[in-house]
Amino acid sequence: MHNKPLTSSFSWILTLSFSLILIYFLSAPPVMIAAMRHGGEAAIPAIYRPVMRIIVSDFGGPMLWYFNHVWHADIVLIGDNDPTWPMTLLYLALGVMLLAAIFFPILKKLTSTLARSKPSPKVLPITER
Repeated sequence: MHNKPLTSSFSWILTLSFSLILIYFLSAPPVMIAAMRHGGEAAIPAIYRPVMRIIVSDFGGPMLWYFNHVWHADIVLIGDNDPTWPMTLLYLALGVMLLAAIFFPILKKLTSTLARSKPSPKVLPITER
């Protein structure tokens, strides 16, 4: 029972970390698009350079799709632009794990709060006839 506060703190730290990672990737397109308009590729902040490397190396994968179809970044890469299905499945699995890691502690806290707020059933004494 002594590990409960430790595991609870650890799960909240993981939730915060994974939330920040998700915000990092979701906020990359507008930041990178604005930087490209003002100064080209050299103007992209250093913190977002790994995202650009993923887009180029993942040729036609989910990151390129996200930038082009959701944010209309119009990134054009020369060559075969077909998505690689193993990479797409890997991104899908990582996305599910990321969302699970974010929402598991929240759901756990919510269910424990709801369980504590339910009134306990009254036990009626059994009477003999």
